[in-house]
Amino acid sequence: MIIKNYAILSDGGARFLMQYFSLSSANEYQELFKAWQEYFEQGITPKSIRPVILESWKKARELNADPFSSITEGSVLEGDELRLKLEEKKELIACARPFMQILFDVVKGSGFVVLLTDENATMLHVIGDAEIMDQGKFINVVPGGDWSNRAYGNSALTICLESGEPIQVVAAEHVKKDLHDWTCSTAPIHNSEGMPIGALSMSGNFRYTNRHTLGMVVAATLAIEKNLAERLTSNKLASSNKYLNTILDSMSEGLICIDTVGNVTMANEIAKELLGFKGDRTADNIVPQNCLEILTKVIITGKAVEDEEVYYEANHGRFYYTLTAKPIYGPDSMVIGVVGILRAIKSVKKLVNRMAGATASFIFSDLIGSSLEFNNAISLAKTAARTSSSVVLQGESGVGKELFAQSIHNASMRKEGPFVAINCAAIPRELMASELFGYSKGAFTGARSDGKPGKFEMADEGTLFLDEIGDMPIDLQVSLLRILENKQLTRLGDNKVISVDVRIIAATNKNLKLEITKNNFRADLYYRLKVFQIQIPALRERKDDLDLLVKHFIDKINCTAGTKIMGIDEKALRVISDYHWPGNIRELQNILEQAIYMAKAGILQPKHLPEDIKKFPANISINKNLSLKTNEVVTICNALQEAGGEISRAAKILGIGRNTLYRKLDKYQIRSLTSS
Repeated sequence: MIIKNYAILSDGGARFLMQYFSLSSANEYQELFKAWQEYFEQGITPKSIRPVILESWKKARELNADPFSSITEGSVLEGDELRLKLEEKKELIACARPFMQILFDVVKGSGFVVLLTDENATMLHVIGDAEIMDQGKFINVVPGGDWSNRAYGNSALTICLESGEPIQVVAAEHVKKDLHDWTCSTAPIHNSEGMPIGALSMSGNFRYTNRHTLGMVVAATLAIEKNLAERLTSNKLASSNKYLNTILDSMSEGLICIDTVGNVTMANEIAKELLGFKGDRTADNIVPQNCLEILTKVIITGKAVEDEEVYYEANHGRFYYTLTAKPIYGPDSMVIGVVGILRAIKSVKKLVNRMAGATASFIFSDLIGSSLEFNNAISLAKTAARTSSSVVLQGESGVGKELFAQSIHNASMRKEGPFVAINCAAIPRELMASELFGYSKGAFTGARSDGKPGKFEMADEGTLFLDEIGDMPIDLQVSLLRILENKQLTRLGDNKVISVDVRIIAATNKNLKLEITKNNFRADLYYRLKVFQIQIPALRERKDDLDLLVKHFIDKINCTAGTKIMGIDEKALRVISDYHWPGNIRELQNILEQAIYMAKAGILQPKHLPEDIKKFPANISINKNLSLKTNEVVTICNALQEAGGEISRAAKILGIGRNTLYRKLDKYQIRSLTSS
């Protein structure tokens, strides 16, 4: 008699229907074999065969499977194909192997083989007794063996993978007569999404199989699926951890976490560098005391801190950075640690400089002119740019000293660094020191609570442009000289020494040698600064450049203002050429801008120019027949023009008395139509 058995196995909510079949006697085997013969030899459909088996027999007949032929036609993956398949399924194989070994240890010596396949019934791993393994080679029970071909008739593998349910196929339930000595107990293996990814099967002589065999296989597949899920979770966590670490190491700031007892639990590469950590084990490193004090305060108080200035003391110097720290809370709302963000002071300064516009925008090609004096100045400036030496730019107000300074910076090795400018004449004397050197918190009344870096610190690794240096207070000149010599400074109200690497470009419209004789400027600072001294000519000294400059400014103003000036009339250009330009390039640009707005389009005419420009030749005349010293005549005329014809103001500009000026006017026959 054929016995049918059904069981439900559940594990953690998962339910599997197992169909198993046992033969308790030789008569039952003969009865099963007789049913097989009647179906495949006579076409009689037996009523005693399980529906799932009978359905597989029908499919085999539809495929013209020969029950009596030998199982030899199945393909076997070899070489690179097999290696690729095993590599593709290495996670499944690794998870299944230990459980396959456990199964085999239970039936070892009883002629069984335990095999693993992929979702297409391709063999991945096989273990078993030597004798049964040898027999298995003849029916492709080897790694790479393909059992998906329906020409095999049926098998527990194909039925299981098609139905998605565990099954045991016994003896003559197999279509192929070659398999009638075998019983195969197979269960599917699913991934975390419930999709079949393979099958586990235990096969052997049907005489040694019992109804518990399939149960063991199903239990093993459940363990494999659990192992796969755990590995997947572990891999996801590992991938997430690597992803997070990559993100953290890509940050421009340092990030560090410590627990409540001060142990470092995490630090990215920037933090390790800023804190001087050594070795691969983060936990073995100690946070610098001044940094640890702030982090500990956050743990104790539960309050965040922002941009506290701290430092790390190394053998080769002290390194400053800012620290922002916030508490980390556990599930019970208790502080379990603190996370700190570290920013190198230099990085912060670069960001601030970029946001504050501490950059140089002009280059040498932006300097317009072709006169000999102007080209000589540019040539010397280019030479200076190739060095890190200090530069003094000498010239009247408006000649373009800052343009030269920016061009030197942008052509130098410091071009990637900041360009910080400060006008020494524009800052009150009492604030000059704090602006240049910075101050610590509480340095003086009204000081910021967190202190402030000075221009020297902001210009670190770049250029500091000291405009109107001739107006710098004499006491600050001593401090400036010391910084130039030592490359170190101390903020006001602090005793910490800060190293700075700054290139100085100074500019002045004063005669510094004359200022030295008046005790307004230190000689030692003057000679320390003037490694390169560049004299930038006044506009009246290079009037041949006026055509170029006028065209340049017309094009520039047209572009920014949307005007359509086509050029300038010859008479208007003559008026511009006759004028002596005490305000130099700056004055020329402003006058042209005004004229362009007046004209709006077409050609600039004399009528578009300001009246004081057009009156210049009539206001002041020079007897050109005089054989006199031209330089003094021009100087007096310039002073009169700048003073608007007022003798008192002109005398003051020249640094002489009114009577002296009257005598020179008579001597050189210079006539001013505007009386004082």
